[in-house]
Amino acid sequence: GYVAIRAGVRMHFRDGYVKPDATYIARIYDIMKQVDHILCTQNIPYWIEAGTLLGAVRHKSIIPWDDDCDIVVPQKYAQKLLSLSTVFKEHNLRYKPVYFGAQISYCDDGVRPGYVDLFFKQDQGTHYVYPIVKNIDASPIEQSYIHKTEIFPLKRYVFGPIQVLGPQNPYPYLQRTYGNWQKERIFFNHDCPRYVQIFGIFMRYYWDTLPQMYVRLKTILQQF
Repeated sequence: GYVAIRAGVRMHFRDGYVKPDATYIARIYDIMKQVDHILCTQNIPYWIEAGTLLGAVRHKSIIPWDDDCDIVVPQKYAQKLLSLSTVFKEHNLRYKPVYFGAQISYCDDGVRPGYVDLFFKQDQGTHYVYPIVKNIDASPIEQSYIHKTEIFPLKRYVFGPIQVLGPQNPYPYLQRTYGNWQKERIFFNHDCPRYVQIFGIFMRYYWDTLPQMYVRLKTILQQF
């Protein structure tokens, strides 16, 4: 039963993951482009992190199975950002404060809004870390800090049809956070169906290696 369900899901999602539709991803790029313009115009430094940085380095775009953008702004700019709500509205963007920083989306988005997650990090002298706030403890410690020498001076990355700012040396952060970051590993996006998460998470690996597994098993059985 499990194998049949797994195979059925694998046939339905042939890439082994749920890929957001092109229109949705185009909206994410557009929001990020406007956020980049606003922050740079207002002299507010930011840089991409987490899966967005991984996508920029490894794919030069959003990771195929991702569905948002993650950026970081030093916490000292929190009040200045709040004062820019009118500026965001002029670009048809909503700046919504949340526990980790803010979510930026279109003003007219409905049930499934595209958004950019903006995280605040505290300046600890030689590095930036997440402030200790509720719910942020889900992030591994390796992902919670990044050294200033890794960040500055910021540089431009090709990111799909746009360009964004990111750390000048991303590799130590990517290694701390993801280990072997060059190897693609599937992490389902926020809208992935629950049954895919349950039955399909290892499906791409097992499906693609099934012939080798069969040969290995056949070789073992022939020894008896």
